[in-house]
Amino acid sequence: MKFTANKLSTLVAITFTANIFSFSAFADQPYQGHRIGVGISSGKMDSFYFEGDSDDIGSGLKLEYGYDINRIFGLNVSLDKNKDDEDSWLGKYESDVTTLKVDTDIGYAFEFNDFTLKPYGAIGFARIKDKTSFTPAVGDKEFYSSNEGALLLGTGVRVSFDFGLYADLRSNYMILEHYDMDQLSLTIGYKF
Repeated sequence: MKFTANKLSTLVAITFTANIFSFSAFADQPYQGHRIGVGISSGKMDSFYFEGDSDDIGSGLKLEYGYDINRIFGLNVSLDKNKDDEDSWLGKYESDVTTLKVDTDIGYAFEFNDFTLKPYGAIGFARIKDKTSFTPAVGDKEFYSSNEGALLLGTGVRVSFDFGLYADLRSNYMILEHYDMDQLSLTIGYKF
């Protein structure tokens, strides 16, 4: 039997769909639930001024809502607000970055005595509002502002305790048109 590209893509789609349903069958339904958390985040973006270098976007607050569909799949919506203000011999750098993220995490929540541990990968969409300025020691102030969408890729690990408390350590990578951005966050919250 000769496989064409169309037949092969159909076979891959059927196999992928069957695997999702089989994984869902093994996923424990009592694991379902909502999560609300607050945390801290920090990040870096590609430098506008020096190629190969990165600019700090500072640290800030993170708010998060999540829903665990089962032990494998989870949905997340979060808002990060990062600010930075640095003086150097080159001049003064200021940034104000707001990131709204919607994504799904895919992994498996392993059961232990009093808690579960879920390492995961994430994929989704981020809307980034960025206001950056640089005032050189000599010369005029430069200002950059953008509001654009980006592909979000992430990885993390979440521990959920039986009494409801959870902690989530996560790294996100966002690919924008003019630069890329990394964010690291730690969230503490309650699952109900």
